[in-house]
Amino acid sequence: MTVTAGDDVLRRQIFESAAVVETVDSYGCAPRADRRVARPTAQGGLKSVGEVTGVSVCRYSIRGLPIAPTGGPEDIRYARLQASSRLTGTAADHLLRDLLAAPPGVGPTFSDPRRCTPEPSPDPGHDFLILRVQGTDHAQDVLYRYDGCRHNGTDDGSTLRQLTAGTARQLFVGVHQLNVSHPALDMFLIGTPPPVR
Repeated sequence: MTVTAGDDVLRRQIFESAAVVETVDSYGCAPRADRRVARPTAQGGLKSVGEVTGVSVCRYSIRGLPIAPTGGPEDIRYARLQASSRLTGTAADHLLRDLLAAPPGVGPTFSDPRRCTPEPSPDPGHDFLILRVQGTDHAQDVLYRYDGCRHNGTDDGSTLRQLTAGTARQLFVGVHQLNVSHPALDMFLIGTPPPVR
């Protein structure tokens, strides 16, 4: 663990507060997640959660894990928690509104043979988010895939929706700011590159 705070007292407080997460952290994020799960359990989908009371943002990755004994990274089943946070109030309302407003289906999709394995091989990507939406009626997990070729998008167990700039700009900030390129997000967070001359 590295803490880059310039204040010695603050740095010591952060180190002393560190602990191993056994089941879930203070935001409700588990220390690892199965990236082969096709869909989250449907609790009625996002439209039925009622008034949103909060959204836990759990970011997972297999980057840095040793290669699976059976082959390559695609064989690694469990990803580790990289960062977690919680949205409440108007920030949670805004995110839920934008998630529901996203076009149905999957996307963006890619077919670059240098990066994408041919169909029908699995396409879970290395990184993903689990959004734990808490509402007045019930909670609903949302899988937010952004690191694959064919299965990018959100899934609330009931409806598949495409990724949008609106949701990406709300999620990939602060502790979730990305330091690796993801084609599905780069166009939303950075913009479309100009044509090469």
